[in-house]
Amino acid sequence: MQRLQYPYHSSWKAIIAIAAMFGAGLALFAWKTATNDRGVIINHAIELGPRGATIFYGVLALASALFVAAALFLAFSRTKFEHHLLIDDRGLELPKSNWAQAHQLIAFADITSVEQVVMSGQHWIIVKHRGGKVNIDRNRLPNKAAFEEVAQALVSRTRR
Repeated sequence: MQRLQYPYHSSWKAIIAIAAMFGAGLALFAWKTATNDRGVIINHAIELGPRGATIFYGVLALASALFVAAALFLAFSRTKFEHHLLIDDRGLELPKSNWAQAHQLIAFADITSVEQVVMSGQHWIIVKHRGGKVNIDRNRLPNKAAFEEVAQALVSRTRR
């Protein structure tokens, strides 16, 4: 049985894009919060006075700050932990979480179903097993070919 092993982590491109986009949003909404003296109409349906608009901009600034923090945590995780996805004779091994070095092993005998899902252009493999389920995200593998190889290997090895 062929052994497949790939690095399994968020890409630098995605981490930098998240940090940059929400960092710009944080700067904009923090500035709007600090300098606002006007109301705002949201989608021609919700009208807020100056105080409500300031609170609204503050909430958007806080949400943007949380996404920037998440990007920083992803960058920390990527540099601190050596995450991988491994398929061998024992089964499927992948990280337990983004925030720890520990990996979990799922034996092929414990896998009850393997399903590919596409939603809004995002691709996952959902692996259901006796202990629950795990999602394998295409964006965390090196490329599309690696994702297809993992999907094919899981399907073929769990059908036996």
